[in-house]
Amino acid sequence: MKHVKEYFHWLFVIAPLMSTIIAIFWGVDEKIIEFIIIPAAVLFNFLIIWLKSYFDANAEQSLIRSFLTNDLLPTNLGKPLEFQAKIVIIEDETSHGSFIKSVDKLFKGKNEPATHNLILVPFSCETSNVDAQRARLSKSLEGANAVVVIRTKELEEKSWAYEVVQTWAYARSDVPILFTELDKDSRKSLIPDNYFSIPADTKSLPWRLVQRANERGLVWRNVASFNRLIATNFIILLIMSFSIGHYLISHQQKEDENIIRSQQQETSRLAQSLNHSLHNQQEGYYDLLGEIYQGGSNNAVIQKLHDGIAQRTKEQFENFIMKSKDDKFVVSYWVRDENKLRQFGTTDKDPNRTDWDFDKTTVIGCAFSNTNHFAIWDAESNSNEPEVISLNGVKLQNHGCHFWDRPSQDIRSIVCASYNSSSDSQNKSTAGICIFTENPEREKNVSKYDYSEFLKEKTKKFYEFAFPYIENNKIVPLVKKLSEKTGKSK
Repeated sequence: MKHVKEYFHWLFVIAPLMSTIIAIFWGVDEKIIEFIIIPAAVLFNFLIIWLKSYFDANAEQSLIRSFLTNDLLPTNLGKPLEFQAKIVIIEDETSHGSFIKSVDKLFKGKNEPATHNLILVPFSCETSNVDAQRARLSKSLEGANAVVVIRTKELEEKSWAYEVVQTWAYARSDVPILFTELDKDSRKSLIPDNYFSIPADTKSLPWRLVQRANERGLVWRNVASFNRLIATNFIILLIMSFSIGHYLISHQQKEDENIIRSQQQETSRLAQSLNHSLHNQQEGYYDLLGEIYQGGSNNAVIQKLHDGIAQRTKEQFENFIMKSKDDKFVVSYWVRDENKLRQFGTTDKDPNRTDWDFDKTTVIGCAFSNTNHFAIWDAESNSNEPEVISLNGVKLQNHGCHFWDRPSQDIRSIVCASYNSSSDSQNKSTAGICIFTENPEREKNVSKYDYSEFLKEKTKKFYEFAFPYIENNKIVPLVKKLSEKTGKSK
């Protein structure tokens, strides 16, 4: 209990220290630190302060009130004063305890017990066995309310007694310690010169002790007032520091947010500009193809334009949907030719196939068999059955598609879309787009991206361009002829 009282103030380190450890160890969000952990640490410390004040409070003392008012409670006891005044009087053995006997005779009642009220503790300094006497003197000084050292020529030879008193005085600076006067010629130790000296007069001793005790009390009051001033200023500075820190952090966060917002706006502007540019390029390809279809031209030029449309779609998907590049990502455009699906254009430099059967054994065939739908498949599903969803987001059940007829390519994920707005019940003028990758990395899985609106818009645009040329039999014979030249038609 003694050590708890002595080191009680160190408990105030526990809350902020534990809070810091928790915040660092668990990587707590800064808002939780600011609004939960820090207030909890402050409240915990206030609880410790209140407990200390509560348990140390008595009729003359309330620590929190004294801190707030810089004053003690007014005296309002109304009862007899009971006291236990322990006064240690140190003399040389040659004095035979004459001073303490005189004090006892003057101030101690005849029937008053030696262990109550005024308790006089004698200590006689002997010449022999110094170590044992040091220990005994330290024991005698424990709990003393005053110490009086009878300084004589003989005691000057035993400076160890002064050293013990000096050491004890550092621990109990509130206790009055007095030395009796000694002529300068007889002095040998410098330690007593650090303390007040009094005449070796037993009659005036009590009043001198009262005066010295009062002076020490005033000194301690000044120390307490100064500590209160330091604590108050520390609290004010701490509040100011938190306020200024919060302002600076908030201000910096706003500046960072403004910079990020500005960068995002600039990035968005550049992205829109790039998207607009790619869109315009694709529109240009469509316009040019229309003119070529009307007038006729070299088939190699037509194939490059077909592939260029697919290339622009790939670039837009990578830039604005995937937001990354994938060298194994492929885009291909398709049209229907009776019971065949013909490749219109592709980004694949060496396509494995340029046509597929119009049935439900492939993902592209599944999309064309269910017009205005997406057909989606990825290797992670561990299924031969693709998922079929309408362009409006409704999942189709019992679609009858099975991914049996696979290309020799190791496709890891694929999405195909088809579109036809005509009244053709057999959907012969249907157009479609497929996107797929052979990349096994999960983040490159094309079915995981928000592809629906983008692919829907591109497929619809392709259909609107291709429909009149499919109807007047311009595109299908052309793409059939081109695929036969590549030797990849089955």
